[in-house]
Amino acid sequence: MKDTDFILGKDAIEAFTGQAFQLLAFHWKEAFDFPLKKIEGKPALSKKEFQQWLRAWDVDTIPRQKITTSLLEKTARKKRIAEMENKTITGINGIANFVNKLPYEIHDLYANYPGCPIKKINGQLSVKARDLVQWLEATQIRWGHST
Repeated sequence: MKDTDFILGKDAIEAFTGQAFQLLAFHWKEAFDFPLKKIEGKPALSKKEFQQWLRAWDVDTIPRQKITTSLLEKTARKKRIAEMENKTITGINGIANFVNKLPYEIHDLYANYPGCPIKKINGQLSVKARDLVQWLEATQIRWGHST
């Protein structure tokens, strides 16, 4: 009896996923934990594991052929940020260094954005690192080092 959960062979995997096999095998497998396996020397993909992977990467509502590396990278970034330590950063210079901005830019964020998580405590600006990064990402304010 044949196991119908597995899709075997490069062509069948490409047809099922709508993605080039080379992309799946040489980039997504390593970068995004794509569930590609080998069965009897042939590339194989479990339909069940593929569905779990789609959910884990928040792309289960997107047509398979429209999933892009860019979409997966955005999810990977969100996951990395969510896993960051939420340590407290104190002082305008410490906050500025953390997000690679100038101190006056930090003051502008604090003063002009009511939702900004930076607070003044005992006369000194303070913020939780992950909270600040998530807020900057959500408001699409550039931060960090540009590449």
